[in-house]
Amino acid sequence: MKGEETGVLRPTPQLSVVIPCLNEAAGIVAALERLQPLRRRGVEVIVVDGRSRDGSVTLATPLADRVLTAPRGRASQMNAGATVARGTVLLFLHADCALPADGDRLIVDGLQSSGKHWGRFDVSLDGAHPLLGLIELARLDLDKLLNPTRTQDLKNKLEGASNYLSSQILKY
Repeated sequence: MKGEETGVLRPTPQLSVVIPCLNEAAGIVAALERLQPLRRRGVEVIVVDGRSRDGSVTLATPLADRVLTAPRGRASQMNAGATVARGTVLLFLHADCALPADGDRLIVDGLQSSGKHWGRFDVSLDGAHPLLGLIELARLDLDKLLNPTRTQDLKNKLEGASNYLSSQILKY
């Protein structure tokens, strides 16, 4: 695993955002620019590249606190990011996903008020096609219908692994 520090030394963050990427040059700058307000509020942003061939690392470097290279594969990239993350809460965010502007506050407040060690955001799809809203609803309803115990199973798996990755694991 190769790592490079790209930011100045800051206090230990409460939230670390880990972004696995592979050949994301077309969108990585926009994704990381959306996270700059969070960085200014102390959120750590870590990009873990799976050996892209399109310049993703070069583009990400000035916009992230750390840029790492790890073996290709979402799990190995996420594990590499979690290993170096300094935050007490981890958010695994895909490069093509966007957080709400106050996502950092929502995450921290949600964890503190719920007493849980994990969470997630509901999916919201961009675009004008009328089927996108239907897909969002169907995904939520099907998940609840087909996997009524999935939430508890996921909670158990995450809490069991939380000591290995961080004090809290999050996809909120």
